[in-house]
Order: sequence, then structure tokens, then C-alpha cells
Amino acid sequence: MLIGDAAHTMLPFSGQGANLAIEESQLLGEFFKNASTAEVPAEVRRFEATRRKRIVTIKLLSRIRFGKENDAAYRLLEHDELDSAEIPRSFHERLLFEWKNDSYGEVEKLEID
Repeated sequence: MLIGDAAHTMLPFSGQGANLAIEESQLLGEFFKNASTAEVPAEVRRFEATRRKRIVTIKLLSRIRFGKENDAAYRLLEHDELDSAEIPRSFHERLLFEWKNDSYGEVEKLEID
């Protein structure tokens, strides 16, 4: 299984490739810690579904130059899993989205749903 930059290469301007690898290794540990061998395929699908929205957004944001975040809004809205309230529209919002992520919270939310 590929994670981080190996799975979703992106431009280096925001330094998110390694960050995503750290988040994803943490999440994989959570998804697989109690999974039997038979449950692995279902957990992989669950992992991918959990990560898709964040990865799509970060990958698109990595292509946007500083100060041009609003220009990316139309491109981000093309993806069904994003709602317009979630799209970072300023540099500050972009930094919060990219660097302030609660991976364990993502897993806990899935367990509640």
C-alpha cells in the first residue's frame, strides 16, 4: 500500500507530502489495529474513503500560489465530496486546513457514524 507522496504526489510548495504520510500511517494503525485478515480489504476501502476529501483538497491547494486561494475555489467545487464552506479561501484558512488536522478525530467520527 502506498501512502503520502508516493500515493499522491503533489507540488512541494506547501510541504504536505511527508505530512500526509505521517497522518496516513497513524490512521492505518487505527484502522488495522483490531482487523482480522478477512477484514483488511474493507478497512482499506474505509481508509481511502476517509482520506479522499482531504487529499483532493490538499493536492489542489498545492498547485495554488500564495494569495491566490480564491482562484482555486471553482476547481475545488468540481469534486462532489467538498462543500463550499470547507474550501479554504484565505492564506490563513489554508494553513489551518493543511496543518491543523485531527486524524484521531477522523477515526472517532467514523466509529460514531
